[in-house]
Amino acid sequence: MALHNYHDTHSVFPASVYSPGASSGSPIKTNTTGWIMLLPYVEQGALYDQYDFNHATGIYGGEGNCPDATLYPVTGGTTRLAGTDAGILANVRLGGSIIPVYYCPSDPGQRLHTSACHSDSTMSPRPSVARSSYEFSVLNSHASTQWSAESTSNRAMFGANSRSQMRDIVDGTSNAIAVAESTLELEQHNWKTWSSSGWYTAGAYLQSTARPLNERRCCSWNGFTSASTSPSKLSDGGFSGSMHAGGLHILMGDGAVRFLSDAVDYTIRRDLSSISDGRVVGEF
Repeated sequence: MALHNYHDTHSVFPASVYSPGASSGSPIKTNTTGWIMLLPYVEQGALYDQYDFNHATGIYGGEGNCPDATLYPVTGGTTRLAGTDAGILANVRLGGSIIPVYYCPSDPGQRLHTSACHSDSTMSPRPSVARSSYEFSVLNSHASTQWSAESTSNRAMFGANSRSQMRDIVDGTSNAIAVAESTLELEQHNWKTWSSSGWYTAGAYLQSTARPLNERRCCSWNGFTSASTSPSKLSDGGFSGSMHAGGLHILMGDGAVRFLSDAVDYTIRRDLSSISDGRVVGEF
């Protein structure tokens, strides 16, 4: 409902992330997410009004694995965070707010964290930021490629600086995933937050053959050779899964909530995450 109301107001869906730190197409970084844009539509208008969008909402600058004490302050130079250090810090602190609708009640994971992708130890006092149980469907979970530069045959509903409209969902809104579940904590890169993007946390990459649904082992880059340390943690950034046995919930473009089995054929989730591939989606 929130997504459709946003589209009714702005004639476009929000982006997964705006001017992400990982994108070379965004020299002035803000890391602002679509979840912030949806705040007025989930009864959080007062929180939304506190944001100053002249300043970045997150501190990620594109560095691999988010080394601590190196990202903030980084407001000088050609490639930099938008705004001032004080303004950025104020926005980051807002990201510590718990938004009930952004959480799956079945997930026991920690809702707050201080990962260096979003909260640096040079900030004093260091703010905690809040995780989320849900991810926008994207083609690139690192947000290093602009949505506008992605192939229209593979493009997902959301992405870096995306501006998708109803008319772009050629396959039909009932055949396109908008949002997928994820766990609050991950085996690696466990610094997802609803308020800013970081290292491989721009959304759910359902088209990836290297990211099985509900994968608990770590990690995609080492062939999943590390055993899971907790049943409540998915493998890595960009993965989709949940605490529900056998699969996860997905929100379709028409607002319907469906349950996607983690045993579903790869071609089904690939086709569901593409909005204009022209392929017929099988039963799931």
